[in-house]
Amino acid sequence: MLQLLYKYLILHNRASVPGVGVFYIKRNSARLDFANKIFLAPTLQINFKSDTSGADNKIYTFISKEQKIDEAEAKGRYNNFANKLKETLVENNSVDLPGIGVLTQNAEGQLFFKATVEVNDYFPPVTAERVIRENSEHQILVGDLNRTNKQMKEVLVDDVADASRSKDYWWIFAIALGLIGIATIVYYYLHNGSLK
Repeated sequence: MLQLLYKYLILHNRASVPGVGVFYIKRNSARLDFANKIFLAPTLQINFKSDTSGADNKIYTFISKEQKIDEAEAKGRYNNFANKLKETLVENNSVDLPGIGVLTQNAEGQLFFKATVEVNDYFPPVTAERVIRENSEHQILVGDLNRTNKQMKEVLVDDVADASRSKDYWWIFAIALGLIGIATIVYYYLHNGSLK
């Protein structure tokens, strides 16, 4: 019966056991760890919530189809499984559910669940290194035009070269301003004759 519970849990992301609680699967999306340059896979985590309400009727239909029995007999078998699970919890204070986890009970009767299989172990992180290909040509959308990276490099290098040429002649303006300043001082001395 445990295999059917596990199969139902995987297929429906939720399986309730009457008088014990509800096992459910929590999905966490994939993440990018930018600092360590890795992608972390999406994770599935089996959790448990203590709930003494009865099982949903869908699980009885599922068990009857899987074991090819009528639904009343499936309900009886599943309830027997749930009762044995509760008895084992009372006697041993813990139950090992292979493929799901370990269910433990403390002295006050509270139930705690620890998943045994970490799904993350099956999906290791993937490195996310940036790949730079120096001499490969690819398309780039520039405004509404499709250009290649080589065409854009030529355009950008020409613009940089033009800008650097205009910067090369700054010293001519500095010399011209210096000559105008010296000519003004000479003109002043020639017309006034002295500093007084």
